[in-house]
Parts: sequence; structure tokens; C-alpha cells
Amino acid sequence: MKQNHHQHLASRLQHIPTSFIREILQVAQSPGVISFAGGIPDESLFPIEEITHILSSLNSNRWTRSLQYQSTEGNSDLRKWISRRYQQKGADIHEEQILITNGSQQGLDLIGKLFLNKNTPVLVEGPTYLGAIQCFSQYESRFLEIPLQNDGINIESLKRVLWSEEQHIPFMYLIPDFQNPSGTQYSLEKRQELGNIAQGKEFYLIEDAPYADISFQEERLPSMLELFPEQTIQLGSFSKTLCPGLRMGWIVAPREIIPSLKLLKQASDLHSNGLSQEIIVELLHRNVYDAQMLKIRNRYQHQMECMYELLTPLHEHLNIEKAKGGMFLWARLHRMDSERLLHRCMQENLVFVPGHHFYTKEKDPHTIRLNFTKSSIKEIEKGINLFKKVLNE
Repeated sequence: MKQNHHQHLASRLQHIPTSFIREILQVAQSPGVISFAGGIPDESLFPIEEITHILSSLNSNRWTRSLQYQSTEGNSDLRKWISRRYQQKGADIHEEQILITNGSQQGLDLIGKLFLNKNTPVLVEGPTYLGAIQCFSQYESRFLEIPLQNDGINIESLKRVLWSEEQHIPFMYLIPDFQNPSGTQYSLEKRQELGNIAQGKEFYLIEDAPYADISFQEERLPSMLELFPEQTIQLGSFSKTLCPGLRMGWIVAPREIIPSLKLLKQASDLHSNGLSQEIIVELLHRNVYDAQMLKIRNRYQHQMECMYELLTPLHEHLNIEKAKGGMFLWARLHRMDSERLLHRCMQENLVFVPGHHFYTKEKDPHTIRLNFTKSSIKEIEKGINLFKKVLNE
């Protein structure tokens, strides 16, 4: 007799929603499919030559060092470089406030472990990053969703939720720069209002900043970390800027938080990949990062402009905002349900992500997220033509 093995598994498994994006990426890999679905960088921009050169030039001492066990907090040279970058932007951040993680996804997981118990309330944007919804769901937390406006969250709505919630709220998770999925950038005014509220409320702002350097504008807005260092825990990542396969990110946190995060990381995986850290340190020392960012910004802005201009004439079907940075365009359909549209587009070998997957409460069935970084200009043109054809039917 076959046992139902699920009854012996931990209950947290039932609380994690499956990632629609990971599932649709399987479809996207089929030959001939044009995908606007993933948040995937353009692999033609990966610094492959530079990495090959670094690997062939490491001396035996550095090979040995990078292949040995590492310290939990991460490579000291890497943490020094990251802290110097913050200092150049005017944030007083030091090496000991930085913990290296396996991508910023591990940072999210460590924050979940640190703060969340069953039914702990968590503030999130509506819509928000699917990976964060998955991550916090496993700790059986309770989502309090604050609607996004085109310059950041709705502050009045946040005040109402804070006023009515009886339990202590440990943090708010937000992506202030070129938000995933909506592409929204918080205005300076919203950043300041939010920081002032957090200061009076004894809760942390978890600032996820994977897209902050992918800006298509001259003006740079200060991060929450720069404005409110005592209230902010920031997640950084090399996945969108160098390459995701190295799985390298970091957490910056106030000094009193770092020892607890370090302890949780030790229990989780001892330390992050030593060879990846060595490669990144070398790339940074050879000034590859800034050259890389210039290439990425130029390419992605070109791809975004192309997709945006092809979609603008479809105003009878949808509203679309131009992205100021990041990797996504967010559109709202006037009438059609996005799930139905996707199924029809899949018959034409085109995929994207219906927006309702990015909400924890008020799911909007008319929104869609389109990624413009993975496709060539030719593929964008072909894909939007297919999209247009389906919409006009």
C-alpha cells in the first residue's frame, strides 16, 4: 500500500506558492518561443572573456585560497570594495556591516528567518517581487499589502494599516528603484515620508536594490540606506549587473543585526562560493564593473525604448508607463483578462507574465509584466507584432 508521504513533511511546504515564472521559463526554452517572461539579463553582455582571463591568471596560492573553506561573512576584499562604493555615494557603511550571500535571494531568506514567526505581519508593496512572496510565505507570515502608485507606495494606505494592525510589524519589504514587476521608482518625497514613518514605528525597511545601478536617467536618487541608515537593511546583487550564475549578493545592515544574520547563514550554508568571490574581486579590481554597467544601461535602454514605442500605439487596448531603469515594462489592459491573453499568445509562441501573480491580496487580473532585456531588437519587434495580432482579434 502506497503511503501518502506528504503527511510527514513540514507544514511550511504548503504555504509556499509555486513560482509561475520558473514554470513558464520551461515553456520559454522551447525552440521558436519568444519570451518576455523572465527577469533574465542579456547573456551576450556577460564578461566571459574577462572571467576566462582571470581564471587562467590566478596563481596557485589564490586558487588554493578560493577553493578552501571561507569565512561566513565573505571575502574581505569584496566587502571593502562594496563599502567603498557606498561611501562614494555618501553612505557611512563599513566592511563589518556587510555579509556576502548567495544572491540577494539568500538575503531575503535570512531576513525571513531572523524576523518571522507564524502569523507575523509583513508589509509588502502591491504588486511585489514573486521571490519575496515565496520566501516569506514559507515562514507562514501574514502579508499586509500596500498599493503602489506611480511614485511609490500609497502613504495614506500605509498609515491606515499601521494604525489598525495590533501585532508588532518587524519590517516592510520594498524595491524603491525600478521595482519588479512594475518598474516604479519612488520619488524623493515618498522615500522621506516612508523613512520618517519607519523611524517613529520601530520597524526596518528591507530595501531590495538589484536594479538600482540600471538607470536610464542622469539624476540619481539617494537610496533608503543613504537616507535612513539606522532603519534600513539593504540587499545588493551582482546577478543583474555581472552575471546571475556566480550567485553573489550581499546584505548591508546596522551593526547590531549583522551577528544574528551571520549566525543564520552559518547554520544555512557555512559560507558563499569562494571561487565566485575571487572572480568578482578580480573583475572589480580590473574596473570591469563600471564598463559593464555602461554597456548594460545603453543596451537595456535601447531595448526598452523599442518595446515601449511598439506598444504605445496600442492605447485602445492598454496603458503603459515608460521605464526609467531596470528590466521591466508594466501594462494594464483595458478589458481583457491577462491570463486569457497569455494562453492565446502561447499558441503564437509568445510568453509573458500575467500581473496577478505579483500580488498577495488585491490581485489585478488586467496587468502584465514584460521583460525587455532578454530579447534582441528583432525578437522584440516580432514578439510585439504577435502580441498586437492577438489583441486585435
